[in-house]
Amino acid sequence: MAAHARIGPSSLKRTINCRGSIRELEKLTRTSNDAADEGSCLHTFCEEVLNSEGLLEPFDLIGKTYEHNGYNLTITLDHAEHAINGIDWIRQQPGELLVEQRVSLEPWMPDQFGTCDVAILDDDLCIIFDWKWGSGVPVKVEDNPQLKAYALGFLHTVLRPRGQEPSTFRLIIEQPRNAKGGRYYEHWDISLEDLLEFGELLKEVYADVMSGTAPCVAGEWCKETFCDVMKTEQGCPAYNRMMIDLLGPEFDDDDLDLEDPDLITPERRGRIVKWAAEIRAWLAKLHEDSIDAAYAGRTDPGLKLVPGQKGDRYFTDEEEAELILGAALGAQAFTFKLKSPAQAEKDLKPGRKKVGNKTAWSALTELIGQDEGKPVLVADSDPRPALKPLRDYFDDDDDASTFSLDD
Repeated sequence: MAAHARIGPSSLKRTINCRGSIRELEKLTRTSNDAADEGSCLHTFCEEVLNSEGLLEPFDLIGKTYEHNGYNLTITLDHAEHAINGIDWIRQQPGELLVEQRVSLEPWMPDQFGTCDVAILDDDLCIIFDWKWGSGVPVKVEDNPQLKAYALGFLHTVLRPRGQEPSTFRLIIEQPRNAKGGRYYEHWDISLEDLLEFGELLKEVYADVMSGTAPCVAGEWCKETFCDVMKTEQGCPAYNRMMIDLLGPEFDDDDLDLEDPDLITPERRGRIVKWAAEIRAWLAKLHEDSIDAAYAGRTDPGLKLVPGQKGDRYFTDEEEAELILGAALGAQAFTFKLKSPAQAEKDLKPGRKKVGNKTAWSALTELIGQDEGKPVLVADSDPRPALKPLRDYFDDDDDASTFSLDD
């Protein structure tokens, strides 16, 4: 394995469990993406506000443009509103504040480093605060290896040179654009002793990665951490095998031998349902790759590419069409729709930097209803309380199996 292998703190959730992934990733050309570049811009935005020593609020930077890797982000009201709570909380904490501190993991993983978004040192407590700007996958703070690595790096880079070793490190994730992600008012504490024990694990991980022989291993971490190996034409062999093993089919040219759902054990059914979204995504990628291969003249055996169903019709020149329709139909050429409650809230609800219309919004709230969400299956580790089984709503003498909404 090359000496420059990058084992970043942000990838540790995957690397700890799949130590061969670094080897496979080193074979790929590294590219950035808009989501990552947007996150970098928002980190710089928050850094500027925090380093202003109270002279700037997030709202003061609305309209300012930040650039990263050629990606430009202009700060909007939404960005400012998502940042303000975390920034207010940080400013209220006692102690020394350090922002965007580069930290080294040299004692545990030579030549590896990261950047700690925010650190606050107050006597025997060190707070490690991390912004997460993604809205797709929720990131929780409990036992989070990325933040534990930042804490180790901060200990080595900043604290020990000063002769300081706090007994407790408090980890916080602020993910304001995902309702299920970590928030500034939640935290997870780890003792110095346990943190140093985590450092010993990192030494093992580093040794395995650098050996160049560690296997790729698929598992729960594949749901939570993105891996570019999955995007390649062949995908990740370990992940592909896990998907096939989950479904348990036998494939041949004439038939697909899927198990009868009624004969699948509850344990196996639960595992398949738990991975249903990933299975669908995996099958969709296979389909896309097969289409790409056909376009390139490498059609998969047994298939061929043909024109699909035509899409919806549209006007190639909307302005010209508007003139014709307007002349022919007048006002009936257009359709109008009342704004949704969410759109009305954005326009009318007063905010920190928005006057809104308090009277109208108050009246509208009396007219807003919301259906209960359709029950969904999630992992049993999900913090939401489970719904009671239907049978629990009946007396012993009642038969839940005959219950009908029409009764």
